[in-house]
Amino acid sequence: MTAGIPPRERFVTLLCVASFLACTLFLFGPLHLYFTNRVEFYSVPVEILPPLAAVCLTAAGVIMLACIALPPRLFKKAVAVAVMTGVLFWLQGNVCVWRVGVLNGREIPWSAHRVYGFVDGTLWAALLAVALVKSDHMYRIARRASAAFLLIQLIAVTVSAARAPKGMSSNDYTSDDALKFTFSNRQNVIILVIDTLQGDVFQEIVDGDDRYRDVFSGFTYFRNAVGGYPTTYPSVPLILTGRYYDNSVPIQEFIETAFSTNSLPRTLRTLGWRVTLPLSYYIYNSEDIASNLKKRPLAPFYEGNLGYAADLYDAALLRYAPYFAKKYVYANGRGRVKPFYASRVRAARAESAASPRGAASSNPDVEFIEEMARGAHASDAPDTFAYYHLVGLHPPFTLNENLGNEEMPYSRESYTRQARGMLKIAEEFVSTLRRIGVYDKSMVCIIADHGFGFPLPRSFCAEGGGVRGHRTVADDSIIGTGVPLILVKPFGAQGRMRVSDAPVTLADIPATVASALGVAHAFPGESVFQRSAKEPRERRFLFYDWEDKWYADYLPRMTEYVVRGFSGCAESWAPTGRRFSPPSPAAAPAVYTPGTEITFGESGTYRQYAGEGWSFPKGASTFTKGKSASLRIPLRPLRTPLMMRVSLWPFLPPGTGKAQRVGVYVNNHKVADWEAVPQQPEYSAFIPPDMLAGGALTVRFDLPDAVSPLDAGLSRDHRTLGILVRRMTLWALKPYDYGTRITFGAGGDSVPYEESGWSFPETGYTWTSGNRASLLIPLPPPASDLVLRAVLKPLRIAERVDAQRVYIGVNGKRAGEWRVGAEGEYRVEIPKSVIEGPTSLFSFDLPDAFSPPAKDGRTSPRLLGVRFYSVRLSRKEPPPLLK
Repeated sequence: MTAGIPPRERFVTLLCVASFLACTLFLFGPLHLYFTNRVEFYSVPVEILPPLAAVCLTAAGVIMLACIALPPRLFKKAVAVAVMTGVLFWLQGNVCVWRVGVLNGREIPWSAHRVYGFVDGTLWAALLAVALVKSDHMYRIARRASAAFLLIQLIAVTVSAARAPKGMSSNDYTSDDALKFTFSNRQNVIILVIDTLQGDVFQEIVDGDDRYRDVFSGFTYFRNAVGGYPTTYPSVPLILTGRYYDNSVPIQEFIETAFSTNSLPRTLRTLGWRVTLPLSYYIYNSEDIASNLKKRPLAPFYEGNLGYAADLYDAALLRYAPYFAKKYVYANGRGRVKPFYASRVRAARAESAASPRGAASSNPDVEFIEEMARGAHASDAPDTFAYYHLVGLHPPFTLNENLGNEEMPYSRESYTRQARGMLKIAEEFVSTLRRIGVYDKSMVCIIADHGFGFPLPRSFCAEGGGVRGHRTVADDSIIGTGVPLILVKPFGAQGRMRVSDAPVTLADIPATVASALGVAHAFPGESVFQRSAKEPRERRFLFYDWEDKWYADYLPRMTEYVVRGFSGCAESWAPTGRRFSPPSPAAAPAVYTPGTEITFGESGTYRQYAGEGWSFPKGASTFTKGKSASLRIPLRPLRTPLMMRVSLWPFLPPGTGKAQRVGVYVNNHKVADWEAVPQQPEYSAFIPPDMLAGGALTVRFDLPDAVSPLDAGLSRDHRTLGILVRRMTLWALKPYDYGTRITFGAGGDSVPYEESGWSFPETGYTWTSGNRASLLIPLPPPASDLVLRAVLKPLRIAERVDAQRVYIGVNGKRAGEWRVGAEGEYRVEIPKSVIEGPTSLFSFDLPDAFSPPAKDGRTSPRLLGVRFYSVRLSRKEPPPLLK
């Protein structure tokens, strides 16, 4: 024992410190990940807790045994280092959480973020040095610090548990596998999903091995297929219900409603069929829907829970380890704990029958087909519906074409090799159905829930044909996830595998089955066998970036694409502009502050205000779509008028006119008519204060000349395009103070008054744009006539224009004219009688404006007249009295 330290103090201190260090890494860390990723686990908390607690207690015991016999000085230093190590692990797991990318089986590029390693290394070295140098002080506070951190983590985990989404229905059930491969002698409907099998890869494999056309005899391969989503979660409900999820309700609520009301399993179960479904978070599990499910008892230490605990430890070690150590705890796209656990499980099964392929395989899909080969049989059971979902082609790629285990690099070649292996499993699947005599009595669908995301080869498009003539705006990886395998065999079908280019989608599966059975149904979609390849059809695909959203009630924001033509052709894909975002308090539009620029485009702020009629953003701009587009902008009550200024570009295909007409409405009152032309980048509209009641401004742009590129003969783009909007600003127009100078150019204050006909601000000045420019200025009633002073500089070119004529008008009445031949101040008197109403419109007609040649010899698109530097309005001084 350690002399000089009372045994009780030594024991209590070591217990607190060991508990803090062990619980941080082996209990609280994994539990936090468990509750924030709740839907990934079938285990309920009382089942996952025992294996975590056992490991935590073991780790705490090891720490105590390692330190209990140390001499006093070393004991204090060990306690100090242990406490600081616990603090460092807590900091890494909760504060210094570096983003290393999505854990999808790819090797993480550790060298890309070496700065993280430098930061973590410095932090660990500094704090551990402090612990050693100040070990006496650290020892004195060790118990209190450990207790405090334990309490903090206990509260945090409790909050995570309270906020965790509702447990999956699969948590309450267990599957009775006794009849998993029992089929009916009468009729069966069987769906085999090979996860992530991209349609073009299937085509490539079949083209290289003609034998598969006989293996899949009776099947029709639908090349022109579209999925619904890029991942499994919403795809399986789509396959079994035909319904799309759109983030309008929590996804688990959608799954429960969709499966319980009008799903294929529910319909067949109601008709007396025996329905076999897997336990899964993407299926609503209930005895009313699946025959093979039953309530399960709690099983704290069953093997699956240990597997989940291993997954949690891999994730926790990656999160809590310093960056310089992460590559050692998570190498080759996987953690260390789960493979170690799996190897122990395989060793425990060593006494079981050897795999017919020679070496025991840990691949669950291989185990699935071996189990089927052993147990499949036909009986006088009721008509049977069976859904099987293989792990398929998720990385890392470890199953080769011979169904042997092999570590393969992340590449399309490795993916294709594993796909060949999956087709061997599918071959054995249909061979088993033939062997037990139910093949002809079964309708079989071999499908994928989505593609992988590899770019599709152009040859795949060429084979199917497609929409040509415009450039797609869908990324290749998006298209790759949206082209799944769809392979369907009707009852009694025979002959070599057929190929169809009919436009089909995974949402057609329920209707296809119901139609084959002659069952009245209300499923969306239609039978894949009722579609002709020549019939045009529009199909939906909702794409989202998955990242790490398992814990959320909703999916990430989805972008809708439509596919017209062959799905393997990039030209057939186009976004609709519609997005389906999860509800969020942050999504509420902010109250607009006048003078704030509303930006458009991919990172624009317009989204919070956007109503109907907007297409997808591109770059820094967004097209209107349709014959009108609207914005709803919350405003605080205002007593001053507003000037709306919009930067836009009109869509003007050849033969459709020289301008795009734009009617501008505010709260259903017309405020402006614009003739939008490419030469004029900005447009303004005056909004009187009596239109600003109600706390919001609804702005609508009517676009009677909008036309689609398809109708204009430019491309296959069907969107009806009007104007491409870049930015918009609403300026509050305060009454003008006579004598104040209005300055133009960058940094000036002229923009709120610029009604129309102005170019963009430049250093110290702004050019007029076009043959007329105007200013709208709120003026108090003048007591006398006014003098308008303007500092100007003309656009002149020798032998063409030696001076610019400028005709000044005020509220539609001629006030005077200038001949601007040089830079200087120009004046005009304005009778007080023409100043009417709360605002006055000052117009400047410029008949000599022209487009100057650019430096490269081409003509500038701008029609320029004079530079405005400043404008000032003052009262006319009375003449001096005669003496």
